[in-house]
Amino acid sequence: MLDSGLERFIPEKTWPVGKPLEAEMLVPAKALDRPTLVLAADEESLQWKTLNTLTYSVGLRVFADSDPLHPLWNNVKSSIKKSGLGSALLKATLMSHTDHSPFDSGVNLVTKAEAAELWIQRCSREQFLELQENMAFDRGCKVTDSGNVPGSPQELLCESAVTTRGIYVLSSVCSVTCF
Repeated sequence: MLDSGLERFIPEKTWPVGKPLEAEMLVPAKALDRPTLVLAADEESLQWKTLNTLTYSVGLRVFADSDPLHPLWNNVKSSIKKSGLGSALLKATLMSHTDHSPFDSGVNLVTKAEAAELWIQRCSREQFLELQENMAFDRGCKVTDSGNVPGSPQELLCESAVTTRGIYVLSSVCSVTCF
């Protein structure tokens, strides 16, 4: 497929517009042997005009259907961009994927805890204060609120982000291990 051009989709005999379809026009006779270009096109008119040109002028076998979710995806991308939360969404996606591990083996949970311990050993006081401020901002509280933000680097190891797999994998692990 990839080593051939669009001429592969041009039928040997074309079906004249307005004429009834006759069996001898279908060459080859089996539908599986007649390649058809199938597309899920965008809602823009230029793409549809191109598909119509390929179908009626060039004679390609084309089946095109519009993507019904395309406007919704555009709305989601637009709202993320306008809110300025693109980096937060990227970090959340990364963290949710970090919680997964091959076959729910727990490898990533151990690696996450080891990485947190290593970071605690190497972090400076300024880095920890910056982390405290970011955690307080994310949690909607102040750094001085007791119990909401870790007061020392060692308390960071008790945070649920370090000690748990996260909500994305918890239910599947329970269903596998609790039988």
